[in-house]
Amino acid sequence: MKKIFSLCLVLLLGVTLSAQNFNDYLKAVEQHNAAYTAERYSVDIAEALTTAARVFNDPEFSVEYGNNQDWSLQMGQSVETGLSYAFSLGNVRRARIGVARSEEDITRAALADWFRNLKAEATLAWIDAQEARAVMEVKRSTWEGME
Repeated sequence: MKKIFSLCLVLLLGVTLSAQNFNDYLKAVEQHNAAYTAERYSVDIAEALTTAARVFNDPEFSVEYGNNQDWSLQMGQSVETGLSYAFSLGNVRRARIGVARSEEDITRAALADWFRNLKAEATLAWIDAQEARAVMEVKRSTWEGME
């Protein structure tokens, strides 16, 4: 446990020393987590689903061929074709668009919440690192005084 604490302390001190102040530290945290955030929340995918909900259904065309392979009698051969189009009664299309928009809003809100939590955790890590630095300075000055 003591080794893990020491490792965390060294890591936090390294991060603290690499960032000059708190604002630079928070900007670095945001930049280094941007790819993860894009992968996790997929805001562009939510926008695409909203656009897809606005598109009307496409008609479907089908062709089928059947043969019982009795070539001498020429029986059992068939060709079927079909054309179908699905249409919705009422406000189904409008409701689908509304659902897609609300899911997009939820995704955006979750993304904003995740960034707030990330900043809060980064702030706590910054404070811990500053405290650890102060304790280390006290221990170093005490050591120098005892020497």
